[in-house]
Amino acid sequence: MMIDHYFTCRRSGHSICHIVDTLQCIEIEATDDIGFRYQFVGKLFITVVQKYILAAGHPFQEIGKSIGNNDSRILVLRIKKMPQPQRRAYCISVGSHMGNNNYFIRTFQPLGKVVYFSYNRPMSTIIPIQKVNSRRRRKAMEQKQKGRHLLPILLLVFIGIFLLNQITLYTSDDYTYHFFFKGEYPIAPLQKIESLSDLVTSQINHWTNLNGRFLAHTLVQLFMQVDKSVFNLFNSLAFLALGWLLASFASRLAEVSRPSPFILVSSYLYLWWCLPEFGKTALWLSGSINYLWSSLFYLSWFYAILFWKPRLKTGLPLILLGLLAGATNENTAPAIILSCGLYLGYLLLRKKEVNLSKWLSLGLAIFSFYLILSSPGSHHRASKTTTGLSTMFHSLMEVFKLQRYYLLVVYLLVAALFYFIYRREKLAREEALKLSLVLLAHLASAYVLISSPETPGRVFFGPSLLLGLLLISQLSKLSPSKIAIPPLRLAFFSLLLATAVSYVFVFYDNFKSYRQVQHQYQMIQEAKAQGHRTVTIPMLSEAATLFNPYHTTANLGEGDEYWFNQWMAAYFEMDKIAGVKLENEKSHQE
Repeated sequence: MMIDHYFTCRRSGHSICHIVDTLQCIEIEATDDIGFRYQFVGKLFITVVQKYILAAGHPFQEIGKSIGNNDSRILVLRIKKMPQPQRRAYCISVGSHMGNNNYFIRTFQPLGKVVYFSYNRPMSTIIPIQKVNSRRRRKAMEQKQKGRHLLPILLLVFIGIFLLNQITLYTSDDYTYHFFFKGEYPIAPLQKIESLSDLVTSQINHWTNLNGRFLAHTLVQLFMQVDKSVFNLFNSLAFLALGWLLASFASRLAEVSRPSPFILVSSYLYLWWCLPEFGKTALWLSGSINYLWSSLFYLSWFYAILFWKPRLKTGLPLILLGLLAGATNENTAPAIILSCGLYLGYLLLRKKEVNLSKWLSLGLAIFSFYLILSSPGSHHRASKTTTGLSTMFHSLMEVFKLQRYYLLVVYLLVAALFYFIYRREKLAREEALKLSLVLLAHLASAYVLISSPETPGRVFFGPSLLLGLLLISQLSKLSPSKIAIPPLRLAFFSLLLATAVSYVFVFYDNFKSYRQVQHQYQMIQEAKAQGHRTVTIPMLSEAATLFNPYHTTANLGEGDEYWFNQWMAAYFEMDKIAGVKLENEKSHQE
């Protein structure tokens, strides 16, 4: 019996019946009895293949017996009676170095093909034939199996983030964007968004008077016209998509086709622990759209520029994506535009490649970012703050502080992984270029904040994501054997356990704030039912973690003149809502 790696090849230039060099022996055991009680022609084919056509010279020899002649024998075709049905281990010749220069082989090649196609099923129980595309099939099966492992991860993450969204109500700017925008304070008569033209006009007013980020605030105003549960669903999906995008982007940087379950879990762990002010950037409606949702646009565009090669006819999505990416925010968008421009310049000068869709997309990204910078509202707000060397130095210190607070451990991990991986492995030019562009985007998006008069923690969202790309891309290069090292496995599962414990504490803290806001809503509704136009309600207690969207965000203040109080009163159709501090916060929480 002969095992032939090329036996099932169907290309015209190959032959099924050919000379084979017998190099070594392996042991296999038939799963069924071998004999004439099966189909006659199929057993005839076995007889022919195992002894004569492939000329191995040993019909079903038991282990320990001589194999016999080598493959140089002249082919002689005859029928030999098979032994009685039997099941045991046999000595099998493994062949390589094949050719079809024998006259008899070429003559009887059609017979071998016909018999094989007609009666391959009985053979499959005896001879494990390796097909040409076995590697491709194995990869497909591995990817399918990997996909089955990814679904539970995605489902678990979705449920977790959806529950946190469900216990997050409106805060800070949310009430403002429920109405047609006229200014920072409510201006009578207040009107709701009732049409697309109202939405466009409202955003023009917003761009003129307050802020240039028209993409994010358009989405904010849209979601403020529907029930909060709608946003909870879409925001959970957006968080799910960001983790998947981060894992996919990092895998491509490491030249891996698809993210493994380990990389996907690592991506969500990174989002949980390393995103700045998680409650404000991933749960709060206005904040989440400004940061989490915006990151989906500029990261997707960055990914497409580096790895996608569309034609002009199919490049319309990329062109539109560039327009959206440039309209996201003031620090990350220009950094990614810079990196993408350098990459396209590299392709043009070094490889003489010109992708018109990518260049058009870059041009629209620059245009939309110019619209943000040219916002009269942004210029007006910037003019109210002091500028100069002292302000820039203060901003620089704030950037260092944010880097140390949120990302110091990540910097150390990235440096360690780079040293561990590339001390013996040469870094390819293309891979080095793309990693350098990501690093450049990270540094540029972080240090452009020096020119900003204020640097709240949430503005470090983009730099954190870009640094996460570098970290997870290097994790993607680790082989499963290295990941399975006991210390690393222990560290990974310890991090999973710490995440589960932290989630419990976060959920408790957020739920406490949720109950307090619900109590405020209940008191307002009871006052309205009694015909009162003013109401005094308790203020919120201080949130315990940065995962809480009410942590240091604008909320109900003392008295009734605070801007948040005015917008909250307008939302609930009250004349005045005043806040009061409770001495006994525990009774308030209950």
